[in-house]
Amino acid sequence: MVNDMSRGDSWTGRSCCAIPYSESCRRACVTATSPDDLTRSCRRSDEITFFTCIDKQQVGELCCNDATSDECIEACSDIFRSQLTPNKYQRERLKESCELTSPKVVECVKDVVKVTPAKNTLKHLHCCDKSNNIKCRETCRDVLAKKTTVQEMIDVLEMGGCGLPLLQDKFWQCFIYPTNDEPNSSTSFDVSRIERVGMDSAKWHCCQRANSTQCSRLCSRTFTKSWSSSWEDFHKKCLTNVNEEPLRNCIDEVDEPCELGCDGLSFCTNFNNRPTELFRSCTPQADEAARSAVTLWQNEKNITLSEVLTLPLKPDKKCANIWKAVACTLQIKPCSRQSHATQICNDVCLEIISQCADWSRLEPMYSAERICESLAPEDLGSSCIQINDYLAPSADNYPRISGEDK
Repeated sequence: MVNDMSRGDSWTGRSCCAIPYSESCRRACVTATSPDDLTRSCRRSDEITFFTCIDKQQVGELCCNDATSDECIEACSDIFRSQLTPNKYQRERLKESCELTSPKVVECVKDVVKVTPAKNTLKHLHCCDKSNNIKCRETCRDVLAKKTTVQEMIDVLEMGGCGLPLLQDKFWQCFIYPTNDEPNSSTSFDVSRIERVGMDSAKWHCCQRANSTQCSRLCSRTFTKSWSSSWEDFHKKCLTNVNEEPLRNCIDEVDEPCELGCDGLSFCTNFNNRPTELFRSCTPQADEAARSAVTLWQNEKNITLSEVLTLPLKPDKKCANIWKAVACTLQIKPCSRQSHATQICNDVCLEIISQCADWSRLEPMYSAERICESLAPEDLGSSCIQINDYLAPSADNYPRISGEDK
């Protein structure tokens, strides 16, 4: 038996041997040297998870065989070692270790490991309360507050006490299905249109709005077949770039077109009673997301602006009202009439950062100007949003439509 086990030491499927339900299948696995040795003792229909693991290891072996350095082999093997979706650290490690020496490995892994960025996850915070498990609710709130992928999120929720994503479970239903309030809305767990039909033509046409050649190319790759492998770069280099305002506005217009009027919000009440203004997301979900964002900022006493900058907040009542307006603006997304832009104006950014950041906790290298240059357009001719418009309730007293409930 010991000799049989050592014979299959190099077989990649060995890491799956603890998974089978059947003892005879587990025994067959620890002595196997290839999947062919499993046929007598392991039935695929009975051991679905086990064979999924075996299949993944085989694909991983094919990918990693193209590695030309020990570092690349290890980074590649690490991707396939667990049944969980590779996290951001693992994906970046693979890129650093293999991109220059073994680009085929990177492409192979990208084709196998599909990751979809989770967008606006705070809108799903209400789903956490649908679980009866305290640990699950805590895990849920924690993971929704982080930037991650849909696949990683599901993995974390499964391991954090929420169980498998079953359609009959009200907790998972909340994520998977659109809410009754938004019958046509998409959730962060939806399969992207690109994965279904090969491209997102509605967004692909926006690529011609890019100001730089790099963003034009990244955009085209992202909204065709390379969504999974290109989205992170595209988002980081283009959608967060203030110089790519026309591109971002076009994509926003596809996702959430500007619509006339806003009312009925319970948290962002200063946005109510504005029937002649344009908004991208005047919904109860966005309202709740703004509330959650403010709570998060208050608890952590800072705002994460980017991967390299966390802005400490000044504990000031006036500033608290300003940050609430910022959170609501980011979620409700008022649009400028000229270009439907949703960016905060540069002068407003400078004023807010200067007054409401806790400079005693910031490194000297930072200034309001430096922070705002990456957040708001400096061009005075650019369309942008004035936060001051939302620091107080609407001054206009529009009459209710006749017959509307009071």
